[in-house]
Amino acid sequence: MHVTLDGFVAGPGGELDWTAEYHDEAMWEEVFDLVSNVGAVLFGRVTYELFKDYWPVVRQDPSATRRDVEFGEWIDETPKLVVSRTLASVKWKNTSLVRGDAAAEIGKIKEADGNDILIFGSSTLVSSLMSAGLVDEHRTNVHPVILGDGKRLAPSLNGAHPLQLVDARKINAGVVGLHHRKLQVN
Repeated sequence: MHVTLDGFVAGPGGELDWTAEYHDEAMWEEVFDLVSNVGAVLFGRVTYELFKDYWPVVRQDPSATRRDVEFGEWIDETPKLVVSRTLASVKWKNTSLVRGDAAAEIGKIKEADGNDILIFGSSTLVSSLMSAGLVDEHRTNVHPVILGDGKRLAPSLNGAHPLQLVDARKINAGVVGLHHRKLQVN
């Protein structure tokens, strides 16, 4: 999840342009390290629709970088799950639609699969899965940007969710990567 210093994951109109100048080779190294043990990718509808229009066809884009192509190939082959109440179908290769009780469905998948399930963006979905106790770790890239308004990191979270810092590191000339785990409270 990319987040601004003031806690926004997107601008008021869903803008993500504030992340672009920081997406360099160091950021790609972080991405590929993160996805190395991922068995499935989970999306909310909005993030899915952003991804599906670009990544499956990036190989045909003459202006695409080598890393864009590598990531496009990885995500195309990786199983994807889309949580949506409004989509009737999904057409991207290796993609399934999750309807109904998302927390129950994701809970079943989480128990059955030994690999990580990674959520890209999808802050509303993250909030609901956190509320259901299904998010074990958070990887947050904090950008040196203050938006003042926009979409919050956890817009519909119920209650406090204590976390334990696992790692913090400077990724590049501005972005700090934070890795937190859910704190087990006795």
